[in-house]
Formats: sequence, C-alpha cells, structure tokens
Amino acid sequence: MRKFSRKLLWQGKFIRVIGKGFSNKNGTRGIWECVELSRTKNIVMIFALTKKKEVILGRQFRFPLEKDIVELPVGLADKSGESLVGAARRELLEETGYKAKKFIFVSRGYFNQGLTNSEIFFYFAPEATFFGFDGVSSDDSEEIKVVRVPLKKLADFCLKKHKNFVVDLKILNALKILEEKKLIA
Repeated sequence: MRKFSRKLLWQGKFIRVIGKGFSNKNGTRGIWECVELSRTKNIVMIFALTKKKEVILGRQFRFPLEKDIVELPVGLADKSGESLVGAARRELLEETGYKAKKFIFVSRGYFNQGLTNSEIFFYFAPEATFFGFDGVSSDDSEEIKVVRVPLKKLADFCLKKHKNFVVDLKILNALKILEEKKLIA
C-alpha cells in the first residue's frame, strides 16, 4: 500500500474528515476516508477505583450509537499547556466528580486505527474519592450519570446484556491490562 495524497474533505468544530489517496499492490487507486480530531490527537482514559474497590464508570448518550453507553471516564487532552496526566485529572473530575491523589500511567495505544489516528493514554487512579461538582466546569453536551461497579463484578457487568444501555468493551481490555501489570488483583 502506498499513500500518495492527503485532502481535507470536511472540517467541523471538533473533527475533520481527510481523504488519503493510495494505490494497492495491484496499482489500483482509491481514497481512504479518515477522521482526525481538530485540536489534538491525544485522548486520556481513566480506570478509577474507590477505597471500597468500586470502579467508577460513566453512562451517557452517544450520538453515533443513538443509545446510552457505559464507559470509563475518557476525554481529550486538548487544553494548552496541560500535561496528559493533568488532562486525566481534569476529565475524571469533570465527568464523575471524583479525584485521586495518584495517577499511574498504564499504557498507550490506538483504538480505532482503521478510522482515526487518535491515541489513548491510559491511567489508573486508585483510591478515588468523591469531591462533587461544585465549581467544576463541564461540557454542556455531556450528561453523564456516574455508575459504580464492584471490581469483583466488573467482568460480569461488562459481559451481561443490559436492557437500557450497552457497555464499552475497552473496560474489559483495561481490566486485563491492570491485572497483567499487577496493579489490581
């Protein structure tokens, strides 16, 4: 596969669609449509655990799915001068009202590489405590309900079919990575 061109196809407030011209091994030419974030390509994801060993998740309506999804707190690292761990702290507080003293960098990687160049930076926040939302600014388009699931029941929660929402499979990936790194038992 050989890339030979890049063209902006559409620009929105938060994303842009790029057409990347390519030719395959047979010489056939085509355009691969990709999505890029406008202000950053970095995303932070937080696996927060309370002192009672509950995993902090968020349930919100996602327009592409047109349904609610339960997922780990996640957000853009798009504030000028903000570090990735700073973005993780901010997103955890904005989305859940929780804070943690410690944020452990766990891993990084791509999650939808056929569509976007965005990269997730994954943090573990043990012993998160509820702080509240007073004085916390948040995105007006986000209406997130906090969901706490006991760590020992998390895998079952993720694999169970739920009537009113779906569960993001990245939760199970994060759980396995944390177990392998011996950050949780």
